[in-house]
Amino acid sequence: APGVHITTLPYPELAFYTANAKSFRDIIGISRRNQAVFGETPAGSAPEQIHLVFATANYFPEFGIASARGRLLTPDDERLDAEPVALVGELFWQRRLGGTEVIGETIRVNGKPVRVVGVMPRSAETSAEIWMPLVRQPYAIEGSTLLTDWNSPLDLYGRLRPGVSPKASEQETRALAARLRELRPNDVRQDEYLDARPILHMENNGNEFHIALT
Repeated sequence: APGVHITTLPYPELAFYTANAKSFRDIIGISRRNQAVFGETPAGSAPEQIHLVFATANYFPEFGIASARGRLLTPDDERLDAEPVALVGELFWQRRLGGTEVIGETIRVNGKPVRVVGVMPRSAETSAEIWMPLVRQPYAIEGSTLLTDWNSPLDLYGRLRPGVSPKASEQETRALAARLRELRPNDVRQDEYLDARPILHMENNGNEFHIALT
């Protein structure tokens, strides 16, 4: 928006652009800064505070991440009627779960049962212990209104379709933002649009991904 540049969007806007933007092959949303209590494992280990990440399923293939064991999240996991599933980080799997067979096991996140479907490789270089589908944040975190809250920030990434320039995508998102502002005048600023900037490289500070832009 004029005079303001932010790198996050609320989930309702993510859903709107995902449904309507034609310039992008994929739009990816991530909620990184979540704390949760992990415990009540089959081994009966004591609960502990963990770092929990929620992401759209397309995050993994678009960022070139392959599972260390089992599988990654899929679009089927994002259905609201699907069984709650999760990935565990490789280091967390070895430290907390003993590195034993964990695929298909049920763990508890904030007291909620979640089935493990895969192990995130340590090469992904993220401090998160557990990853879940973005739409499952309200399930795992008591009181979350992520899916309807216009103030909950998500990190947003988009993959342009082949042949679509950043400038063309900006023209489209200006038109879409104007349409969205008509629907939600109190939530979308005048002349708001998505500023498309190519990612040059990724680096890691030990806690979370940083994106270097032109």
